[in-house]
Amino acid sequence: MSNPDDRPPILADAAGALAYAKWLQANGLEDSDTAAWRFAAEVAGSPATATPTPPPTPPAARTRAKRRWWIPVSIVAGVLVLLAGAAVYTAATAERWTKIDVAAKKRFVNVPTGKWVVWERERDPVCVKGQSYLGCIDDMTAEYTTACTVHPLAHSALKVCDSYFDRIQSMKSHNASAFATVEFERFSTGAGRLGVREKIDRQLVVVTPEESHEAVCYLGFLGECPTPEDADQSP
Repeated sequence: MSNPDDRPPILADAAGALAYAKWLQANGLEDSDTAAWRFAAEVAGSPATATPTPPPTPPAARTRAKRRWWIPVSIVAGVLVLLAGAAVYTAATAERWTKIDVAAKKRFVNVPTGKWVVWERERDPVCVKGQSYLGCIDDMTAEYTTACTVHPLAHSALKVCDSYFDRIQSMKSHNASAFATVEFERFSTGAGRLGVREKIDRQLVVVTPEESHEAVCYLGFLGECPTPEDADQSP
């Protein structure tokens, strides 16, 4: 058996060993040191057996390779642009509204207006038959002063007071003597005493305030979107 160190180094390579086996078959020879060195000499002297340099990649192939690399990148970039546009549109078209969590409780209360109403009680006359005519005028004047000059008057009270004042002036125009009495129809005015009270308005006031928060609805169905029940609760 031959010593491996006596054989050409080319046979230590797998490709060289395979080429050597094919060379033996092609030349009808058997393996031996002499055949091995002969094969090594032929390989060393033959340019065709040298390891060929791979041809450069054509420009078109490199272009196709780059193009194939940009396809997934372009798809991802397009998806990101679409997502960004959708997010901007969603934010720009968002509907902000006030959602009522607990409705306010209200009730009607009587609230003074600061104005006073005056009315005449025709069945409660100021003057009576046999009373001094001038005394009747004084009593009617006192009724007028108390009811019509002390408080701010409502619009309806102004009409009542103006009418009462005109009757007092009409009675004074008769120039009745100090001894005249209220006993004839032409002296009787039928004036009644004046009633007065503050005008009251009924107002709806909030007993318990409502509880609410700002809600946001996106695209008409995302987030907190108003429902028909929410519309019924709106003031």
